[in-house]
This record gives sequence, structure tokens and C-alpha cells, in this order.
Amino acid sequence: MFISFITILFIFTQRVLSYFDPLPSCGVPVVYTNGYTDFSATILNCSLVMPSALQIPSYWPGQPPTPIEVQFVLHHLIAINDVSQDMVIDVTTRLTWTDSRWSMNYLISELNVNQQDYGIALDSLIAGGDLLIWLPNMDFVDEVEREDVSESTMLMSNGTIYWTKRSVVTLSQEQMDFHAYPLDTQYLNIKIGLSSLPYNMAAINFTDPAVVFTNEVGGSNSFAENDLWTYKGYVSSTEFVNEGTVNDPQYFSYGLVTITETRIGDGIIARLGIPMTCIGILTVLV
Repeated sequence: MFISFITILFIFTQRVLSYFDPLPSCGVPVVYTNGYTDFSATILNCSLVMPSALQIPSYWPGQPPTPIEVQFVLHHLIAINDVSQDMVIDVTTRLTWTDSRWSMNYLISELNVNQQDYGIALDSLIAGGDLLIWLPNMDFVDEVEREDVSESTMLMSNGTIYWTKRSVVTLSQEQMDFHAYPLDTQYLNIKIGLSSLPYNMAAINFTDPAVVFTNEVGGSNSFAENDLWTYKGYVSSTEFVNEGTVNDPQYFSYGLVTITETRIGDGIIARLGIPMTCIGILTVLV
């Protein structure tokens, strides 16, 4: 009964203080009987006493836009389809932002080395449906089809959150140019946005580098190992797009990575040599 009263008093106090400080950090930890902190219970308690825990930090009046740092990890270039004009890639999207409401620096001395370096895993709490936390609703703008492979959320003691999602995604590439075919170079876009969040609430920025590649055993770049295309490089940029009207502008933040791929000799043989050979054989048989 006493413990319940203390908990209720703590929650009430946090609610009152939230009117004066709309972004308070997490409060007192929940401790096991052996003196160690129960991180899961502490994080759950934080989400319960945190005002509007499901809202982005910039939701509160007077708060600046929340910077969302973006990085793409390119695993495999699965296909570039000439006919349907799309690209299929295996990609991990990394988003990073800081929410001071989740700051728990007072616990840093109790974190193990792995937790200090990479954060506290929140996946089980999120999967259980008990944790109240804002997570971004990230969209690939030109998405045709997507299969999500894995997702992970890590919380650092200073309130920085690392969110990653690996997906196999098909992206429309209507800008493809075939004037130089079969010796063509294609500029392929990966563009993302944050659904329903105007630029005054969230702003996309790319990390440096904006794109990294996974290496297979032996150090080879798996993304570059494609029989038809050679990777040449990429450029990244961000922009604000008005999706409203002139009289009622509504700007949203987008991030764009453009990858340069050049068709290689093997690709030309595969695209032209094999069909021509088949035609020749059919001609002889007829």
C-alpha cells in the first residue's frame, strides 16, 4: 500500500511539474531488492509519467523542429528493371534523434559497456505494446512494394534514440534515360519523408556519410557485385516541399540520395547477346 501511494504521488508530482517544464527528463529509477536498477520497469514508468509520450518532442509549443539524422546502409542491388523502370534494393534505414524527455544520465554508471556504447534495447518493450514512445513513420516516396525484414530501437542514456529498419524495397524510377542504351548510365533515387510531420516539427538531415555499404566476408562490396551494373557513386540532398497551396503553404522535409550506376559489358551481353543468339539459332532451324 505504501509503495502504491509513493508511485501515485510521484506520477502526480511529475504531471504538475510538466505544466512548468513540458519536457522533463525521466524520474527516479525502479530498483530491485538487490540494489540494481530494473531498466525495463524504469523505462516503462518514464513513458507513463511523460506528458504526451507518443508525440514528437517538437509537439510542445515553443520547441524547435526535431532534427532527424538519416543514413542508408546499402546491402544488395537486387535489380534495375528497364521495362518497369524501377529498382529493387536491400537497404537498412537508420534514423537518429534526441528526445530530452528520455534522458537518464543518472543511470550511466549502472550500464554495461555494450549499453553505454550502443544503448538500451527497447524492442521487447515496444513489441509488448506497453511502452509509450514516439517513433517516426518513415516513407519511401517512390515505393512500389516493400517487405520489412527487421527493426530495432536503441535508447542512449542522454535521450538519443537510434531506430533502424531493414527492408527489401522496390522504388519507381520514372526518370530513367535510355538514350545511350546499352551503354547507359542511370541516376537512381532513394527519397524518404516523414508522414504528416511538417518542417516546423521535423527536419531531415543526412549523416556524414549519408550512405554506407555492407561488406561480405573477404571485404568485397556486396552492393557493387551486380552482373549488369557498376556502382559509380552517390550524392545526397535535403529539401522542403510545399504540399499545400500558395495561399496556404504546408512545407514538409524530404531527404534524397541519388545513386549512379553504369551498365557494364556483362550486362550488355546478357541483354543483347543472348537474345540475338537465340534469334540466330531459330533462323537456322527454320
